Amino acid sequence: MKFKFELSLGGLGRDISDDDWENTDKKIIETWQELQRNYSTFERTYLGEECEFAFDWTAPIGRLEQTYDIYSRLFDANGHVIESVMNEFGQRVVAPRVTATVESRAFNEKSRGRASHLLANALLDLFLAMNLSFPGCCDFYSVKLLDVSSSGESIDSELRHLSGHKFEVALLLSIDGKFPDVEPIPVGDCINWIKNAGDTSTTTAKSAPKKLLYALLHFGNAVSSESDVIWIFYILETVFDTRPGENFNALHRRICRLLVLSDNQAGQFKKRLRRLYNLRSSLIHGGHEILHPDHHSLLDSEIGQKQSKAREDLEFGVALSIAVVREMVRNQFARLEFSEELTGVTFSGAHVPS
Repeated sequence: MKFKFELSLGGLGRDISDDDWENTDKKIIETWQELQRNYSTFERTYLGEECEFAFDWTAPIGRLEQTYDIYSRLFDANGHVIESVMNEFGQRVVAPRVTATVESRAFNEKSRGRASHLLANALLDLFLAMNLSFPGCCDFYSVKLLDVSSSGESIDSELRHLSGHKFEVALLLSIDGKFPDVEPIPVGDCINWIKNAGDTSTTTAKSAPKKLLYALLHFGNAVSSESDVIWIFYILETVFDTRPGENFNALHRRICRLLVLSDNQAGQFKKRLRRLYNLRSSLIHGGHEILHPDHHSLLDSEIGQKQSKAREDLEFGVALSIAVVREMVRNQFARLEFSEELTGVTFSGAHVPS
């Protein structure tokens, strides 16, 4: 039996622009086009139930292409905004609609509620697949899942809180040269990696790949907070098999090997990782300077500087976590295994393998 729904994408589009926006936005559109071309229909098994999902992403792709076209014509030769072109922004579709269907042999007339939950889970997988393919290209914040078969009312779903903001910030750090380049990974590779990770509808994650995916979903909260440190190090320690709170040098060395950093990059990276590590230690052991929940610059003139430093460290940590998981996906690794070599050095400086 098949059930039909609609998605209203209220938060479609980027939060932040950049100097290389033409190239960036073009890659975002190409990522969505690949999804529509190759994965508008796919099968997944959730909780032992085989389902077929179908989506028509034509409307959001059209909205992205329309926005790109307007921006490309927005300024004249002297860099001044062309008012008539600016007015075209108000003529765009505000919230593109996406038709979605869910089909399963196990469904009956009373299965609509279950079908909506399975659809929401498939959309969580797609959110991760798209943002692993090209970080920041998919944002479901304020999305509405609509029941089109009856009253058309919105179905309560956690999807509406799912933001791509932190993934986009990771992309911008790459564009600004502050982190290794973010090159697109084929959407299909990301979908296959998530599929191979197992059933992502289970409440808890047992395997390493599922742990990484569940932790990444916590970055779907648009607001940065110190709690991001938990998920940053959860991802790093899961991938690199280090004991919580220990082995800083081992963690640094293994990250550099996976991301293939040069000696110069590794040196700069170590300083940033140390700051992040210190932030984590201060939070856990009580040395961190906690800000008042109602903090304001009128009460403390240094609040902006304090917030900026913490935000930079957290943004770096999130970008690092995303880069690490993307490298696992790019290579289709389920996990990493590490081995040590023992080499003795004599008084004359000769190296003798053990």
